[in-house]
Amino acid sequence: MSFAPFAAIFIIAWLWVALRKLENGITFVIAVLPFGMFAAISVAGLSLLLAHFLAMLTMVALVVRWITTRTSGTSVLLPIDGRYLVFFAAYALFSALVLVRLFAGDFLVFPMNLNAGTTQVSIFFPSSVWLLRPSNANISQAFYILLSCGFFIAAISASKRFGRQIIELGLVIATSINIFLGILDFLAMDNLLAIIRTADYSLANQQQMAGIARVIGGFSEPASFATTSAALTAYFAMSALIGRKTRDVVLAVGNLICTVFAFSSTGTVALVCAFVLILLHGRGFLTNTLSRTFAHMLVILAATVVFAVCMILLLTPAPDLIADMVEHQILEKRNSMSGIERRAWAYSAFAAFWETWGLG
Repeated sequence: MSFAPFAAIFIIAWLWVALRKLENGITFVIAVLPFGMFAAISVAGLSLLLAHFLAMLTMVALVVRWITTRTSGTSVLLPIDGRYLVFFAAYALFSALVLVRLFAGDFLVFPMNLNAGTTQVSIFFPSSVWLLRPSNANISQAFYILLSCGFFIAAISASKRFGRQIIELGLVIATSINIFLGILDFLAMDNLLAIIRTADYSLANQQQMAGIARVIGGFSEPASFATTSAALTAYFAMSALIGRKTRDVVLAVGNLICTVFAFSSTGTVALVCAFVLILLHGRGFLTNTLSRTFAHMLVILAATVVFAVCMILLLTPAPDLIADMVEHQILEKRNSMSGIERRAWAYSAFAAFWETWGLG
């Protein structure tokens, strides 16, 4: 077992805010989500990320308080939509603990540990397969399922009692940290970022796209950083359109830039899906409270963006970069090592679905 000394600072900070009000621990956990490769503890090759460790502490403290007090202020408030997540978590838990034993030895699967398999399926990527059987990964999956679902319930309950600012403050801090870490990685300050890259993950920070380094921020690879940045972009873009706050505009634009510079096809798809959802709800927040001043500002902003894009396309090598991105991320993605590996994973998943009669 190894412990990251720098993580002690965050644990002390969590104790300081949680002792003042336990719900502040939820805000703190959300704030440290951008540290996607910062492991607080590593045991037998498994890394417990700082956010997961602090979420576990928060959940334990909330459960202890709920058991010892049983007051009306500590009741669990779960929306109807949240029950779908609880059902999904229960089924995922059943799959990780029961189905893996029920169908053990019936078919081949890709283990999470790349070195654990017995048969390498291709010379193009390192993944190997073995007969389905229980492993430590099933225990860790069950733990993360319970932790994620429990933290969701706790966060929703806290926001209903004390207001959404408990979650929103954490998102504002997390978004700011995400942008800051993205800037550090763009500037290739790897020695400084090594402090928070303590997890036993493969670090993919040397990849480039058209000669430009792909940004990964506080994560281990571009896709994770891009999808996180895309989600934060969507939230604060919607918040900016509803609340008309300059802060939200800055945070949305900052994370949009982070998503773009990750040069990730997964992040690009996530960003497109996010903006489609925003457009689908656009009529509601643009017509109900749309003032003349805001409408003018929106038109001026759109014109400025179009003008800036035109100048970038005319005066910079951006067209070549975009063409290279489209070629590598879309047109040739299927034939890349990543594309071949993911296609093999997808075939394996469909095979597992068929072999388990649709259960797994």
